[in-house]
Amino acid sequence: MTGCELVDIWAQAIVAADDFHDWCTETFGSTVKIFVGLDEARRPGRDDAPYVLLHPLGDARGPEAEFQEWGVWLSMGICAPERAPDVSGMVVAEPGLHLMDGEFCPRVLSILHESEQPPHTGEGVTLPGKGGYVQRDVSLSLSEETVLGLGHNGWR
Repeated sequence: MTGCELVDIWAQAIVAADDFHDWCTETFGSTVKIFVGLDEARRPGRDDAPYVLLHPLGDARGPEAEFQEWGVWLSMGICAPERAPDVSGMVVAEPGLHLMDGEFCPRVLSILHESEQPPHTGEGVTLPGKGGYVQRDVSLSLSEETVLGLGHNGWR
């Protein structure tokens, strides 16, 4: 398996998640756009939200390796400018951050974890919002113990 094959598997898992698409349409007024691979000249942003971008980061594999490992950059964006900050007493809570970290991102990660090749680890960062647009970037990895045939043709 290559990194490109892995992101294709994950993209298809998101495509097949009808409940997620229904939730996106209800919440944002449109279904999610799924980008496979990144071209910096056409980077998704505010106008593409809600979106999920999957880009292979690299791999460590081969027939002699103890483990086969793949890295994927997952970038997600949402835009909900009509949601006003929640002001309760002295606390002003940004709704886009809560929507990303509490709803959108967990739904996407749940879909990936239920796929045929679930990620094993991940770490991410949510960028500061701007006018309702929020982006979260997550570095995911998948590793599998090498078994006979898994590393075959690992350098193509």
